[in-house]
Amino acid sequence: MAETKTSLFAIVGAGPSLDLCKNEINSLIKRGAIFLVSDSVSAAFSKYFPLAEIKIFTVEMRRHLYLVRLPNAAKKNTKVFAYNSSTRRNLTGINPTNIEYFCLQGENGNLPALYSPGTVLGVMLSYALQRILPQGEIHLMGADFSYLDQRVYTRFIIPHAPLTSRLFTYELWQLEMVFKKTSQVLVKQGIAVRTSFEFLAARENIRRFVERVREDVHLVEYSPVGIGLPCVEKRIPVSALVDEGEGKLL
Repeated sequence: MAETKTSLFAIVGAGPSLDLCKNEINSLIKRGAIFLVSDSVSAAFSKYFPLAEIKIFTVEMRRHLYLVRLPNAAKKNTKVFAYNSSTRRNLTGINPTNIEYFCLQGENGNLPALYSPGTVLGVMLSYALQRILPQGEIHLMGADFSYLDQRVYTRFIIPHAPLTSRLFTYELWQLEMVFKKTSQVLVKQGIAVRTSFEFLAARENIRRFVERVREDVHLVEYSPVGIGLPCVEKRIPVSALVDEGEGKLL
């Protein structure tokens, strides 16, 4: 992972607030940002933003049907960064020379090590922090750690699944989300927002991680909940101020 450092990263998670960030994404593309994109949203993201320079990250240790479209997102020389213990079947069809493996901090081995708070978004943030230049910016999109609108979290999974298995995938996905929705809540400005134990733990881990980030790095987030620390600038997406429907990716 010995790569040239840069001054502008955009981290793309799969949370509901990503729907509203179309204008911000296009602005960052024009500024030359490098987009670190979660596997579950990568096919949709590369389709709607073909001019973005992206790197795809996956940490999935199980086989998932929604990742069969991952090779479509990994076009040309797009790099795919995969956790060394992740399922190799999820990477079928990707040029092996475009795959770079990493381990997690604390694991043995000679691979590059990244920090994981429990979600792929935290892994991508760890990668960006290792490569950001002084006075650089890291923008976080779709980093909600909660079900903001009471609907499913990774709604971009459905367009990724092939038509022949979409119904089957959709049913399993909805079942998983139902279980997750029954677990925990976050309180934001007196409002209880549904989340899961997994998301809640990951959010606390990533908050502790961000508190140690060096002061010359500017972090920006666009989620109403998100990380929620004073050291992270909170911005409201333009689409949320104008017309919520206009900003949807799908």
